Formats: sequence, structure tokens, C-alpha cells
Amino acid sequence: MQTVRHLIEWKQAKKKDKVFLYIFGNAKIRELIAFLTKNNIQACAVVNKISDDGTTKKVIGEIGWDEISRNISTILDDPVSKHRSNKHQISDNRTLLNVKSALGKKRIFCVTNQKESFYATITPDDLLDYYETIINPFHLLREIETLIRVILEKLDHQLDEETPLGDAVKALLDEKIYGKIPYDYPKKELSRLLNEAVNERNLFFHHRVENTKTKDLKTLWKELKYIFEKLHK
Repeated sequence: MQTVRHLIEWKQAKKKDKVFLYIFGNAKIRELIAFLTKNNIQACAVVNKISDDGTTKKVIGEIGWDEISRNISTILDDPVSKHRSNKHQISDNRTLLNVKSALGKKRIFCVTNQKESFYATITPDDLLDYYETIINPFHLLREIETLIRVILEKLDHQLDEETPLGDAVKALLDEKIYGKIPYDYPKKELSRLLNEAVNERNLFFHHRVENTKTKDLKTLWKELKYIFEKLHK
């Protein structure tokens, strides 16, 4: 089951994204505006201090465009803490299924780890991007598996419905079957892509979506689609 922690690990793997979006309470509103604009976010956490490991035991609130937009020109030099609102927090062991509805109604959640320290923030956009990351390779893997099965059936090799992808790939690469495929490109490269797909499927279904090589899956899909079309001419 996918949890908030999986989403955060995915954000960390992207590297370019900051995992914990916060501003200090004594910062000026003009600094907040620059921070929100730079990170393209609606709100962030408000803290008084951060430990060397990037965590904090206390988040004093959250703040964003909603709190400052009405009289923004008159509060530019005010401290952020003066205009903050109450924070929304969540533990990273919660399932995404359980928090999906709540997250869709809030701008930002401050996330705690097992030590009850705040170490990350998540937004509705994070959730949407993460689900897109999951859905794309999942669809590709399903289409690849379907194409392999259809190709094998066309070559008079039937598979059980429960046959794992790895066994289907072995069957396709068997010399007796592969020799019947109308495919002129090197077997070595197709073999690499097929075995990589098996590995990707294992990573994917063990919640390691951040490591999924979608580009290779797309390449394999195109090659299998080519074989499928050649067989059905």
C-alpha cells in the first residue's frame, strides 16, 4: 500500500524538489512572497528553528497567498509569524488512499516521521504528480504484457492467465519461437529491453516507482507494437 512516505521518497529522488518547504517566523512578508513565487507554491510551513538534519520538532503554523493577498502592500515588512494560520499535519505512515480526500481540500500538509519530527511538506500537486508517475509506467507494463501474450498466441504458444511476465519473456526469447518473429533488429537489444521490463515490474510492484525507467518501457512498447503489426498483416 502506498503511503505518504513513498510520496516523499519519490520527491527526494527527483532531487530538484525541496522536500520541506518552510519559512522562518521572523522573515518579512516580502521574503515570503519571493519564496512562494520561486517555488511556485500556494503556502508553506512556518518554523522558528531547524535542526542540522533539516527537521524540526515544532511547526508554528502555515502561511500563503490567502493570508496576505488582501492587504499585501501594507504588510510587506511585517514578520511572517504575525499573519500565519494554523498548520495541518499528517504522519508519513498514513496511506495515500486515506489522505487523498483531505489533501485535496488543503493547500499543504506538514509531515512527521516516526520520531514525531517534521521533515517534509506535501501539496495536492505533489499527489497528482506522484499518481501520474505511477499510472504511466503501470499502463505501459500492462500493454507490454498484453502485446507479449498476443504475439505468443499468434505464434501458437499459449500462456496461462497466471503466467508471470518473466516466464512470458523467456518464452518469447526461446530460439524456437524467436526464430518465427518477423523482426530484423538485434536480438540482444530486444532481450535487454524485455528483461529490463521484468525488472521494472518487480521494482514497481514493490513500490519503487522512483526508479522506473519509463523511457525504456516506451521503447520496448514501440518494438513490440511493430512485431505485433507485422504478424497481423
